[in-house]
Amino acid sequence: MIKWFCKYGFIVLLFNTILYSIPVTMHTVAPFIFYFIMIFSVLFLFINPNLLREVLLHKSFLFLLSINLINLIYLFLFDDIYHQKSIEYLLARFVLFSILSLSIYYNYNYFK
Repeated sequence: MIKWFCKYGFIVLLFNTILYSIPVTMHTVAPFIFYFIMIFSVLFLFINPNLLREVLLHKSFLFLLSINLINLIYLFLFDDIYHQKSIEYLLARFVLFSILSLSIYYNYNYFK
C-alpha cells in the first residue's frame, strides 16, 4: 500500500485539485479527500522513516526541502504560530512536496 501511494499519490492529489475547482464539490468532497491524503501520507512517512530520509534528503529534492524550510521560517518570523490556517498551509506544502518527491523517485524510469 505504501509503495502504491508513493507511486500514484501525486495523481490522487491532482484529481483532488480538479475537485477543488468544481464549485459543487469544493466544500463537500474535496476537503474530505484532501485531509484523507494528508493523513495517510504523514502516516506513511512516519511508519517508514528510511523512505523519508532516502527520498526527501536526496540531493535532487533538496530544493523542495529548502522551500519547506523557508515556509517554516516565515511562519515563525512573520506569522502567528497559533493561527490554524497557517499551520494547515505549512503542513499541506510539506506533504505536497513529499508526495511529489516520492512520485518522481519511484517513477524515475517512466519519466526518463
